[in-house]
Amino acid sequence: MQEQNRAHVLRGIETAGRLRAGPDSIVAHFDGGSGQDLAGIVSVRSLSGGIALVGGGEGRGSRILLDNLRVDLEESSFLLEGTVDLDPVRFDARIDAEPIDIEEIALALRMETGHFGELQGSLLVRGRPDSIRVAGTLNGILSGFALDELDLDVVVVPGTVSYTHLRA
Repeated sequence: MQEQNRAHVLRGIETAGRLRAGPDSIVAHFDGGSGQDLAGIVSVRSLSGGIALVGGGEGRGSRILLDNLRVDLEESSFLLEGTVDLDPVRFDARIDAEPIDIEEIALALRMETGHFGELQGSLLVRGRPDSIRVAGTLNGILSGFALDELDLDVVVVPGTVSYTHLRA
């Protein structure tokens, strides 16, 4: 994966499944898989489900489709369903955390959170990188606090989290 001024490199990738390429799409369905990033920070124990890169022509996709994509890391498991538009970047996805380890996910996303714990539940994520709306229900432990049926609807803007609904 490429970001401005840096790239994330994966190694030791093993997959089983099907790959189909057309004039304006690449579709992969994984029956299993594993891999690790070059820095050794994130290790994918298991991967299943579908992912497609569609539109854009000439090998350039304008949208990523996630179809019951299940990812198992060392400490976290989650299911992804939805779309990611690439130009401009926009998310519209559901994440089912089964559970996720906050520190592991923060490392995978290259984020500093200062929080720890384990959460499970279902979240809807919509928006752009500069303004993401997250809504859903979570259970688990966040930085030592027990969460039981935390209903949330928040907007995350870099450096700020504002909420329209937060109830435990």
